[in-house]
This record gives sequence, C-alpha cells and structure tokens, in this order.
Amino acid sequence: ARYMCCRSFTEYLQNLGVERMEWRAVSPDLNPVEHLWISLGVLYVLE
Repeated sequence: ARYMCCRSFTEYLQNLGVERMEWRAVSPDLNPVEHLWISLGVLYVLE
C-alpha cells in the first residue's frame, strides 16, 4: 500500500518504536499473522 511507503508515516512509526519488517510485495513465505503470533508468544513467556 502506498501509505506504508510514505516517509512521514514511516517516521511516525519509528517514533512510536514500531519495528518495520522489509519484504517483497508478493512472497508466499512471509505471513504477517504468523509474525504477530510469535511476538505475542514471546511477550506471554516473558510475563
């Protein structure tokens, strides 16, 4: 999506501390939901 490439939006996310993953627009190997579940699992284990 175009808004994901906008410099001001990218800077806004960086200021919030959001880590941005770089990947191709079309990749069958990457699934954002799987990344979310891994991140939530790590947070759960740490608590």
